[in-house]
Amino acid sequence: MPTLNTNEPLRIAILGVLAKHKGFGLISEALKVAEKRSAPLEIRLIGFSEEALYPVTNGLFTETGAYVDAQLPDLIDDFNPHIILFPARWPETYSYTLTTALNSRRPIMVPNLGAFPERVASRPWTWVVDLDISAAELVDQLCEIRVKNFANSTAPDTLEKKGLSVAQPLEDDIFYEKKYLSLGNNIVVKTIRDMRAQGKLTALVMVENVGTQPSPCAYIRLILPLIRERGKNFYFRLVTT
Repeated sequence: MPTLNTNEPLRIAILGVLAKHKGFGLISEALKVAEKRSAPLEIRLIGFSEEALYPVTNGLFTETGAYVDAQLPDLIDDFNPHIILFPARWPETYSYTLTTALNSRRPIMVPNLGAFPERVASRPWTWVVDLDISAAELVDQLCEIRVKNFANSTAPDTLEKKGLSVAQPLEDDIFYEKKYLSLGNNIVVKTIRDMRAQGKLTALVMVENVGTQPSPCAYIRLILPLIRERGKNFYFRLVTT
C-alpha cells in the first residue's frame, strides 16, 4: 500500500469507461464539491468518460484515455493510487476491472451493490459504501479515510467486524463454471432452430461475448431478464458457437 505524507493528496483511481450507470453523475458532482472545498484529493480516471465531466483546473482530476486490457495493471502502477474507487450505480454480475483491482492488492472502495460486496468480503483495506451515497458524502468519506486510515497506516475494520452481512467470496473458476449461466439451464443450444409459434413473440438477438461466454453486461441486462420471463409470452434460447 502506498504511504501518504501529511501534505500529500489521497490518490484515487477509477477504472474503465465512466458511463452514467458506472457513476458518471456521482463523480462529476464530486469533482465540483471537491474543488469548492479544496479537498486534498487527486482523482485519475484510468480510461475515459462517455460525457464531459465537471471541468476542474487545479490538478484535482486527470484522465488517461482508452487503453487495452493488458495495459491496465501498468497504468495503475504508474499512478500508484492509495485507493481504487468503483462508483457504479448499476449492479455488476462480476466486474473484470474489479479483478484487476483485487490483483493489484491495493485498497478498494465499492458500492453495496451487485457482485461487489461478495467479491470483497473478508478483504482488508476495503470500504463498502451505500449505493445512495451523495457526492458530498463521498468526498467527506474520502477525506476522512485519508486522515483516519492512510495517514496513520491504520486499516479499517473488516465488514464482519462492522456487523455487516456479507457473502463468502466467490472463487473465479467456480463462479464461471457453476454460477454464470446457472439460471439458464436447458436454454443453451448450439444451432439456431425455428421457434416460431402462434401467439408467441420471436426475436433473434445478438449478444456481446467475451470468449465463448456472454459478457457481464449482456448477461445481467439482457439474458437474465429474458430467462426470468420466458414461457409467459415468449420462448428463449441462447445460441452459442
